[in-house]
Amino acid sequence: MMEARSKSEIEGKAANYDLLEMTAQAFLFFLAGFDATSTQISLIAHELALNPDIQQKVVLEINDALLKTPDGKPTYDMINNQLPYFDAVFSETLRRHPVAFLNRVCSKEFELPPALPGRKPFKIQPGMGIMIPVAAIHSDPKYFEDPEKFDPDRFFGKKITAIEATNLGFGMGPRMCIGNRFAKIEIKLFLVRLLNECSLAVSDRTCTTSEYEKNIFAPTPKGGFWLKLKGKK
Repeated sequence: MMEARSKSEIEGKAANYDLLEMTAQAFLFFLAGFDATSTQISLIAHELALNPDIQQKVVLEINDALLKTPDGKPTYDMINNQLPYFDAVFSETLRRHPVAFLNRVCSKEFELPPALPGRKPFKIQPGMGIMIPVAAIHSDPKYFEDPEKFDPDRFFGKKITAIEATNLGFGMGPRMCIGNRFAKIEIKLFLVRLLNECSLAVSDRTCTTSEYEKNIFAPTPKGGFWLKLKGKK
Protein backbone atom coordinates (compact mmCIF):
# COMPACT_ATOMS: atom_id res chain seq x y z
CA MET A 1 0.00 0.00 0.00
CA MET A 2 2.87 2.37 0.78
CA GLU A 3 4.56 1.58 -2.52
CA ALA A 4 1.34 2.10 -4.47
CA ARG A 5 0.74 5.43 -2.70
CA SER A 6 4.31 6.61 -3.36
CA LYS A 7 4.02 5.62 -7.01
CA SER A 8 0.81 7.62 -7.35
CA GLU A 9 2.48 10.68 -5.81
CA ILE A 10 5.48 10.38 -8.15
CA GLU A 11 3.21 10.12 -11.16
CA GLY A 12 1.19 13.11 -9.96
CA LYS A 13 -1.96 11.06 -9.48
CA ALA A 14 -4.35 11.15 -6.55
CA ALA A 15 -3.62 8.36 -4.04
CA ASN A 16 -6.31 5.72 -3.73
CA TYR A 17 -6.11 5.84 0.07
CA ASP A 18 -4.66 8.08 2.75
CA LEU A 19 -2.52 7.25 5.78
CA LEU A 20 -5.56 6.78 8.03
CA GLU A 21 -7.01 4.15 5.69
CA MET A 22 -3.63 2.40 5.45
CA THR A 23 -3.34 2.36 9.25
CA ALA A 24 -6.84 0.93 9.55
CA GLN A 25 -6.03 -1.81 7.04
CA ALA A 26 -2.80 -2.70 8.87
CA PHE A 27 -4.67 -2.86 12.19
CA LEU A 28 -7.26 -5.17 10.62
CA PHE A 29 -4.53 -7.49 9.30
CA PHE A 30 -2.97 -7.77 12.78
CA LEU A 31 -6.34 -8.22 14.49
CA ALA A 32 -7.48 -10.92 12.05
CA GLY A 33 -4.10 -12.63 12.16
CA PHE A 34 -3.81 -12.86 15.94
CA ASP A 35 -7.21 -12.61 17.59
CA ALA A 36 -9.16 -14.80 15.14
CA THR A 37 -6.38 -17.40 15.06
CA SER A 38 -6.10 -17.68 18.85
CA THR A 39 -9.90 -17.85 19.12
CA GLN A 40 -10.08 -20.70 16.61
CA ILE A 41 -7.31 -22.62 18.41
CA SER A 42 -9.19 -22.21 21.69
CA LEU A 43 -12.51 -23.28 20.18
CA ILE A 44 -11.04 -26.44 18.65
CA ALA A 45 -9.33 -27.30 21.94
CA HIS A 46 -12.61 -26.64 23.78
CA GLU A 47 -14.59 -28.98 21.50
CA LEU A 48 -11.92 -31.70 21.69
CA ALA A 49 -12.03 -31.57 25.49
CA LEU A 50 -15.83 -31.83 25.45
CA ASN A 51 -15.69 -34.73 22.97
CA PRO A 52 -12.91 -37.14 24.09
CA ASP A 53 -13.90 -39.75 21.49
CA ILE A 54 -13.30 -37.21 18.72
CA GLN A 55 -10.08 -36.09 20.37
CA GLN A 56 -8.86 -39.69 20.41
CA LYS A 57 -9.49 -40.05 16.66
CA VAL A 58 -7.53 -36.85 16.00
CA VAL A 59 -4.64 -37.99 18.20
CA LEU A 60 -4.46 -41.39 16.49
CA GLU A 61 -4.44 -39.72 13.07
CA ILE A 62 -1.67 -37.33 14.17
CA ASN A 63 0.42 -40.15 15.64
CA ASP A 64 0.06 -42.24 12.48
CA ALA A 65 1.03 -39.28 10.28
CA LEU A 66 4.06 -38.42 12.44
CA LEU A 67 5.38 -41.98 12.11
CA LYS A 68 5.69 -41.37 8.36
CA THR A 69 7.61 -38.08 8.61
CA PRO A 70 11.40 -37.60 8.92
CA ASP A 71 12.45 -37.62 12.58
CA GLY A 72 8.80 -37.81 13.61
CA LYS A 73 8.32 -34.07 13.15
CA PRO A 74 5.39 -32.38 11.38
CA THR A 75 6.01 -31.29 7.80
CA TYR A 76 4.18 -28.95 5.43
CA ASP A 77 2.87 -31.89 3.39
CA MET A 78 1.68 -33.72 6.50
CA ILE A 79 -0.18 -30.69 7.87
CA ASN A 80 -1.87 -30.01 4.52
CA ASN A 81 -2.57 -33.47 3.11
CA GLN A 82 -2.34 -36.22 5.71
CA LEU A 83 -4.85 -35.16 8.39
CA PRO A 84 -8.30 -35.50 6.76
CA TYR A 85 -10.17 -36.09 10.02
CA PHE A 86 -8.42 -33.15 11.68
CA ASP A 87 -9.50 -31.06 8.67
CA ALA A 88 -13.08 -32.17 9.33
CA VAL A 89 -12.78 -31.14 12.99
CA PHE A 90 -11.41 -27.76 11.88
CA SER A 91 -14.32 -27.21 9.47
CA GLU A 92 -16.94 -28.37 11.97
CA THR A 93 -15.58 -25.96 14.59
CA LEU A 94 -15.89 -23.10 12.10
CA ARG A 95 -19.44 -24.21 11.35
CA ARG A 96 -20.44 -24.62 14.98
CA HIS A 97 -18.78 -21.37 16.13
CA PRO A 98 -18.57 -18.94 13.19
CA VAL A 99 -16.54 -15.87 14.10
CA ALA A 100 -18.18 -13.04 12.19
CA PHE A 101 -20.80 -11.59 9.89
CA LEU A 102 -20.60 -11.21 6.15
CA ASN A 103 -20.61 -7.56 5.10
CA ARG A 104 -21.88 -6.84 1.60
CA VAL A 105 -23.15 -3.86 -0.41
CA CYS A 106 -26.30 -4.30 -2.51
CA SER A 107 -25.68 -3.86 -6.24
CA LYS A 108 -29.20 -4.62 -7.50
CA GLU A 109 -32.65 -3.98 -6.04
CA PHE A 110 -33.98 -7.05 -4.23
CA GLU A 111 -37.19 -7.60 -2.29
CA LEU A 112 -37.07 -9.62 0.91
CA PRO A 113 -40.29 -11.44 1.89
CA PRO A 114 -42.08 -10.42 5.10
CA ALA A 115 -40.22 -11.52 8.21
CA LEU A 116 -43.48 -12.21 10.06
CA PRO A 117 -47.07 -12.89 8.99
CA GLY A 118 -48.97 -9.69 8.28
CA ARG A 119 -45.81 -7.61 7.78
CA LYS A 120 -44.74 -5.89 4.58
CA PRO A 121 -41.84 -7.04 2.38
CA PHE A 122 -38.65 -4.99 2.45
CA LYS A 123 -36.77 -3.76 -0.60
CA ILE A 124 -33.00 -3.58 -0.47
CA GLN A 125 -31.78 -0.74 -2.65
CA PRO A 126 -28.43 -0.50 -4.49
CA GLY A 127 -25.77 0.97 -2.21
CA MET A 128 -27.30 -0.35 1.01
CA GLY A 129 -24.93 -2.14 3.37
CA ILE A 130 -25.98 -5.61 4.49
CA MET A 131 -24.75 -7.73 7.41
CA ILE A 132 -25.44 -11.44 7.08
CA PRO A 133 -25.15 -13.49 10.31
CA VAL A 134 -23.23 -16.63 9.42
CA ALA A 135 -24.41 -18.36 12.61
CA ALA A 136 -28.01 -18.27 11.35
CA ILE A 137 -27.02 -20.15 8.19
CA HIS A 138 -24.73 -22.62 9.97
CA SER A 139 -27.45 -23.40 12.54
CA ASP A 140 -30.25 -23.92 10.03
CA PRO A 141 -31.40 -27.58 9.98
CA LYS A 142 -32.33 -27.06 6.33
CA TYR A 143 -28.60 -27.01 5.54
CA PHE A 144 -27.08 -29.02 8.41
CA GLU A 145 -28.78 -31.96 10.04
CA ASP A 146 -28.88 -31.69 13.86
CA PRO A 147 -26.95 -28.38 13.72
CA GLU A 148 -26.41 -28.10 17.50
CA LYS A 149 -24.37 -31.31 17.51
CA PHE A 150 -20.59 -31.13 17.05
CA ASP A 151 -20.12 -33.74 14.32
CA PRO A 152 -16.93 -33.66 12.19
CA ASP A 153 -18.23 -36.62 10.17
CA ARG A 154 -20.45 -34.21 8.23
CA PHE A 155 -17.23 -32.84 6.65
CA PHE A 156 -15.08 -36.00 6.67
CA GLY A 157 -14.42 -37.36 3.21
CA LYS A 158 -15.43 -34.00 1.71
CA LYS A 159 -19.14 -34.68 2.23
CA ILE A 160 -19.40 -30.89 2.56
CA THR A 161 -16.68 -28.97 0.75
CA ALA A 162 -15.10 -25.60 1.46
CA ILE A 163 -16.71 -24.03 -1.61
CA GLU A 164 -20.33 -24.82 -0.78
CA ALA A 165 -22.48 -21.72 -0.30
CA THR A 166 -23.60 -22.79 3.18
CA ASN A 167 -20.03 -23.32 4.44
CA LEU A 168 -19.00 -19.77 5.36
CA GLY A 169 -16.35 -20.15 8.06
CA PHE A 170 -13.85 -18.11 6.03
CA GLY A 171 -16.44 -16.27 3.96
CA MET A 172 -16.85 -16.78 0.23
CA GLY A 173 -15.97 -15.23 -3.11
CA PRO A 174 -13.62 -12.28 -3.65
CA ARG A 175 -14.31 -11.01 -0.10
CA MET A 176 -13.37 -14.22 1.70
CA CYS A 177 -10.54 -14.23 4.26
CA ILE A 178 -7.28 -13.66 2.38
CA GLY A 179 -5.25 -15.44 5.06
CA ASN A 180 -7.30 -18.63 5.32
CA ARG A 181 -4.59 -21.03 4.09
CA PHE A 182 -1.90 -19.55 6.34
CA ALA A 183 -4.31 -19.52 9.30
CA LYS A 184 -5.16 -23.21 8.81
CA ILE A 185 -1.50 -24.20 8.70
CA GLU A 186 -0.67 -22.09 11.76
CA ILE A 187 -3.59 -23.44 13.81
CA LYS A 188 -3.13 -27.07 12.81
CA LEU A 189 0.63 -26.98 13.46
CA PHE A 190 0.09 -25.59 16.95
CA LEU A 191 -2.53 -28.21 17.80
CA VAL A 192 -0.51 -31.07 16.29
CA ARG A 193 2.40 -30.21 18.58
CA LEU A 194 0.06 -29.75 21.56
CA LEU A 195 -1.89 -32.99 21.08
CA ASN A 196 1.33 -34.92 20.52
CA GLU A 197 2.46 -33.93 24.01
CA CYS A 198 -0.78 -33.46 25.97
CA SER A 199 -4.38 -34.52 26.20
CA LEU A 200 -7.21 -32.05 26.76
CA ALA A 201 -9.89 -32.47 29.43
CA VAL A 202 -12.67 -30.41 30.96
CA SER A 203 -12.16 -28.76 34.34
CA ASP A 204 -14.59 -27.52 36.99
CA ARG A 205 -14.62 -24.12 35.24
CA THR A 206 -15.21 -25.41 31.70
CA CYS A 207 -18.48 -24.25 30.13
CA THR A 208 -20.21 -27.43 28.96
CA THR A 209 -23.30 -25.71 27.54
CA SER A 210 -23.76 -23.75 24.31
CA GLU A 211 -23.77 -20.38 26.10
CA TYR A 212 -21.48 -17.57 24.90
CA GLU A 213 -20.08 -14.53 26.66
CA LYS A 214 -22.36 -11.62 25.72
CA ASN A 215 -19.76 -8.85 25.91
CA ILE A 216 -17.12 -10.44 23.63
CA PHE A 217 -17.40 -10.19 19.85
CA ALA A 218 -15.66 -13.49 19.09
CA PRO A 219 -17.57 -16.66 20.06
CA THR A 220 -16.34 -17.42 23.58
CA PRO A 221 -17.86 -19.94 26.01
CA LYS A 222 -19.52 -18.38 29.04
CA GLY A 223 -16.85 -17.84 31.66
CA GLY A 224 -14.03 -18.05 29.11
CA PHE A 225 -11.81 -20.89 27.96
CA TRP A 226 -10.86 -23.23 30.80
CA LEU A 227 -9.35 -26.68 30.18
CA LYS A 228 -7.01 -29.17 31.80
CA LEU A 229 -3.80 -30.22 30.06
CA LYS A 230 -2.49 -33.69 30.92
CA GLY A 231 1.05 -34.55 29.87
CA LYS A 232 1.58 -37.86 28.08
CA LYS A 233 5.23 -38.32 29.02
